Amino acid sequence: MRNFYKTFIGLITLFSLNGGLYAASFQPQDGKYKKAVQAYQNLNYASAISLLKPLVEQDSSRVELVEMLAYSYKMVKDYPNTLRWYQFLVADKNIKPEWLLYFAEALANNQQYEKSVNTYREYLKKVPKEKRASSFVNANLQSFEENKGHWIVQYTN
Repeated sequence: MRNFYKTFIGLITLFSLNGGLYAASFQPQDGKYKKAVQAYQNLNYASAISLLKPLVEQDSSRVELVEMLAYSYKMVKDYPNTLRWYQFLVADKNIKPEWLLYFAEALANNQQYEKSVNTYREYLKKVPKEKRASSFVNANLQSFEENKGHWIVQYTN
């Protein structure tokens, strides 16, 4: 009976230590993750980018991190990086409709109008009553291309 208790306590100790190691292996940079999420939630997108970028480069399979990074780039108007990360997200099999919308916007901001229209069409299949997407799809793309070098769009904020 005494050996039973020793074995039982030994197994409990082993499993608890093993469980702690298992949990720790999935959150190796928990502090950095928390800081990144906090910066993102506080709408401090520039800080969020600097915190999220190394985490995503280390493990791009964490979709929630990639989504926060892509949206942060969108909010600071860094369109090449917005395009890069939303392109990564829309390649996922579980595409959120807003990823398609933001990807289409990023394509348009990077003057890739035909791809943008196709992506807007894909988005409209998921969200049929979206007015912005349908307006862009129905626009005359040739006029965008003809006047491409004649005007510059800038933000006032």
